[in-house]
Order: sequence, then C-alpha cells, then structure tokens
Amino acid sequence: MHEIQIAFKKTNSNKSSNVCKTIGWWTRGPYCHTEIIIKQNNVHYMWTADVVTNTIRRKPHKHNPSVYDYKTIKVTEEQISTILMFLTMVEDAEYDFTGIAGFIFPLRDRTDKWFCSELCSNCLKIIGYKELLPLEPALISPNRLAGIVGLLDKQYESRISTFIPFLKTLSLKGVDDD
Repeated sequence: MHEIQIAFKKTNSNKSSNVCKTIGWWTRGPYCHTEIIIKQNNVHYMWTADVVTNTIRRKPHKHNPSVYDYKTIKVTEEQISTILMFLTMVEDAEYDFTGIAGFIFPLRDRTDKWFCSELCSNCLKIIGYKELLPLEPALISPNRLAGIVGLLDKQYESRISTFIPFLKTLSLKGVDDD
C-alpha cells in the first residue's frame, strides 16, 4: 500500500493572506487552500492550483505543520499512476478564478481550469474515493474536502448553500403556474 497526502492550509497561519482568510470565512472553516502531495524518487512533490502563477504546477513540498494540516490517504500503486496521469494532463492549465466565484454565485463549471480543492477532489474521485463519487469537485471547498476525508468532525458548507434559496426567490414567479 502507498500513500498520498492532502495538505490543508490553515487560515490562521502567519503565511495566510487576506484572500486566504476570506476563503476560510466564506466557507465557514479553518482552511483556505489544498494541495495534493505524492512522493516520487524520495522527494515529496505537491501539485497545486497556484493563484500567483495562474497555473496548475508541481513543486517540492517541505512538511510544515505550522502552516498545513495533513491527511494521509492509503492508495495502490495503480491509483497513484492514475492520479499522476491526470495531474500531468492538467499541469500548466490555468487557475479557475471563475470557479472560486462559483462559491458566491451559481456559475457554470469550467473543465479546462482548476482551483485547489477542485483539483484535489477530482484526484480522489478518479481513483474511486467513495465519499466523493456522488459529488461534483467544482462544488467542494477546502473545508468541505477536509470534512469529507475525515480531517474535520463535521462537513462544512459554503455560504452559497444558504445563498441559493435567496437566489431562487429572485426567479420569475408564475411562469409554471396554471
């Protein structure tokens, strides 16, 4: 059995920006960012949707528990190969800024761009992580993913889950009425 890790960036670390803190606040939890970490040739590499470079990229990761919480997930060699194949396909894809806005406004998902927790969720979904199978990765925030993988005691829903009923009230009434 092999392992991968999901790193969850803490909103209260000294390396958290105001954007990070806002994401944590909006998604109602302690995390603002996720990365997937896989060991290759004795080096831990992380794949991340990077706002600064506006791309999906791989870089060495140094374990840092003051900034990240880690969840280790047991996987097979075949599952690691599947994840690496996917990550190779999306490496250098653009960051999905519109997808992040989807936590505020109901927007259509882009399949050619990725944000952090969407990328990590998709990696787990394609290897059959059972808790993710019925879910759409584009709707999973860092805090919701932390709940799904068991890092947090409860499932966190973004504020959009309370905003959607309000949006539905804005739709035209009487259109379907007889």
